[in-house]
Amino acid sequence: MRSYLSYRRGKYAETLLIKQLRKQGFWATRLPRSGKSYFVDVIGIRKGKVILAEVKRRRTARDIYIEKWKYERMRRIMDVTGATFLLILYIQSLNLWLARRIDDYDKMTEKHVVYKINDKWRSLDSFLS
Repeated sequence: MRSYLSYRRGKYAETLLIKQLRKQGFWATRLPRSGKSYFVDVIGIRKGKVILAEVKRRRTARDIYIEKWKYERMRRIMDVTGATFLLILYIQSLNLWLARRIDDYDKMTEKHVVYKINDKWRSLDSFLS
């Protein structure tokens, strides 16, 4: 049951992100099987700009951990495509969108890549303009 709720929450945040991207003039879509199977949740394309996004939704601001093997695959996709690959955080309690490049992490452990809540996060709009 919990995994289904997580899926619904994630899908909701991805749908909200698509609306944000479309407002900024992007063609945007959600990958239908995003989640554990794939490494991109949302793709946004605008003339001369491609954004790949891993979307996280949180009630409050807290650190994000991504499995190291998943990070390495996302990094490879970014390098091969030349796209901007963003980790996008939607903080529900603040109705706030934050983003940072996936290669701008704070710490790498044996199993995880850690993104702390700090001043490295920028508003989503700053990446879209």
